[in-house]
Amino acid sequence: MIADRARAMMAITGGEIPELEVRGAFSGEWRNLPERRISFHFYTGGDEEVLSYGAFCMKCGRMPVIRGAIDFYPWHLLGLAAFFYVADKQGGAGLWFYDPDCSCDVVYLEPVAGTGKMVLTVRKNRHYDNPDENVCPLKFRCLVERERFLGDFRKALSKKVSDPALEKWMVPRVNEAFAEGLDREEKLARVRKAEEIAAGAAPYESDSGEMEMYEVKMKYDNLEYLAAAFREVNVIRQDPWVFGKPLPERKLEEFVS
Repeated sequence: MIADRARAMMAITGGEIPELEVRGAFSGEWRNLPERRISFHFYTGGDEEVLSYGAFCMKCGRMPVIRGAIDFYPWHLLGLAAFFYVADKQGGAGLWFYDPDCSCDVVYLEPVAGTGKMVLTVRKNRHYDNPDENVCPLKFRCLVERERFLGDFRKALSKKVSDPALEKWMVPRVNEAFAEGLDREEKLARVRKAEEIAAGAAPYESDSGEMEMYEVKMKYDNLEYLAAAFREVNVIRQDPWVFGKPLPERKLEEFVS
């Protein structure tokens, strides 16, 4: 469930700063802030390597407010969903948001008490390991209508993991991961092995011998990476916060041609 990923992201230990946090009510002056409608866009194709494997963008009108390489980011699509889930369930949330060149913005959603509105704030994180507001210059800030904002995100997310979108998104990615000359049974065997590895049933054979399923360094043409990403897709498809009525689980082998 999305709630499980949210808890994992907020439970960072060892002195590290959690990449996701609960935020309380906005404490600054909000009455003069412009109110805007933010749109949400998922991309699955592009000339840049990162964008060709999926990216996310929040726009105010035609202006990008946040661009994130969700398939390059350690928490992937499910981590993005966790941010909005926490904002919905806990009142407000903050997230470190990585863009395609791996720089980092700090994004806050904070409720305005008694209004049904939230303040969306984007700050540029000058220091990767220090998201403190006094060292992060303001990039963007506006009011958003809470229910419409969160509802619009859920609609965009549900479309991203819908059956038609998955056909467009997964078929080329799965089949580009195979070497030439493999027959269908060989491909299916590799896919099933990748799913087994992604589920933690077998060790991931990297150079270091460690299993790091959500690390940035995992190759994009790696079936294990695709299987891990697809597990997250199925979590989202079956989460009632997104759909109300869960969608059926899909198998990676369904996209093998």
